[in-house]
Amino acid sequence: MLGLALGCLTPELHSLLSSTINPSLLYDPAVALTLGSSGSSDPSADIEERKALRRMKALATGLLVVAAILFVISSGLEESRPAWGYVRATAEAAMVGALADWFAVNALFKHPLGLPIPHTAIVPERQGEIADGLAKFVSNNFLAGEVVGEKLEGAELAKTFGQWLAKPENASSLIDDVVLGAQVISRKMGEDEVVKIVVE
Repeated sequence: MLGLALGCLTPELHSLLSSTINPSLLYDPAVALTLGSSGSSDPSADIEERKALRRMKALATGLLVVAAILFVISSGLEESRPAWGYVRATAEAAMVGALADWFAVNALFKHPLGLPIPHTAIVPERQGEIADGLAKFVSNNFLAGEVVGEKLEGAELAKTFGQWLAKPENASSLIDDVVLGAQVISRKMGEDEVVKIVVE
């Protein structure tokens, strides 16, 4: 029964994932990263995150420029002072790494430099497949009846609830909530209905 109920969640999970991945937003990695960072609907928080993202991009670009300058300087000094060869190699590796990372991140969301390079803009073009894969992964690894059953068995809910209820303040709070709930229900229902439920 539990497995059947959880199986019904999979289509809803799939539609949720499909609606969450909006291809029009994912063409720009900056927008995608900003939206994915907190999920906040607060405009001021969104503005702050965009500012932080711009600062991080400026820092990364600045470091790339520094590496390029070091590469040029060390390339000129390497012949007269061989130790500068290490600086040149380090700067070269930093530039290659930065450009490779930039290309890889951009290639996920759009065609870098607007060029239709094969195997780029993967996320917008394969949105449905990504949503299907995520839905299957979550349903198979987290929502499968056997997995949930094992977790519930290991949780010892009755024992945990009994330990919680053994504390006087918790028992008192629960009784107050039950009495309050009963009063609300009795007000909503007629006196005859309440008597009928109690008698039955």
